[in-house]
Amino acid sequence: MIGMSFKQMQSGFFDRPKVKRAVDRATFSALKEIGRRVRKSAQKSIQIREGSAPAGHPPHGHKTMQRARVSKSKGTTRTQSVSPLREFIYFAFEATPRPNVVIGPIKFNTKRGDAPRALEHGGTSIITTHGKEVKATISPHPFMKPAMDRERENFPALWRNKVR
Repeated sequence: MIGMSFKQMQSGFFDRPKVKRAVDRATFSALKEIGRRVRKSAQKSIQIREGSAPAGHPPHGHKTMQRARVSKSKGTTRTQSVSPLREFIYFAFEATPRPNVVIGPIKFNTKRGDAPRALEHGGTSIITTHGKEVKATISPHPFMKPAMDRERENFPALWRNKVR
């Protein structure tokens, strides 16, 4: 250390652009994997069943939407019934103010409120039954927080040996 010039010392500083890029790539990679795992865990917790789930348990999914699926080997298209709640859980990387990942269902395009938020935390929503709109109180059916809690123990391993 004694006898090194400032230029030589500066080349070893941790704020060099190369180190910052490596840390940014590692952060992006780890957060992407965290988002993927929590999303998959939340989707698996929503079981396809008739009726309502008991309060405090993940909601039941109902196949109310048709999705076109293309066979990769044959190239044929077929329709498949799917649950919108299960299908529309996404994750996105958010770089500012500090890097993180946002995971959850998208807000449905309705005038009646935020159904996914009401399912997770409880609340009121307007539902249509027999052609009439009725205000309903929804008990909490958490599915995102339990999914994150299940995967949380795996988070440190996703960061291990990432910066190269």
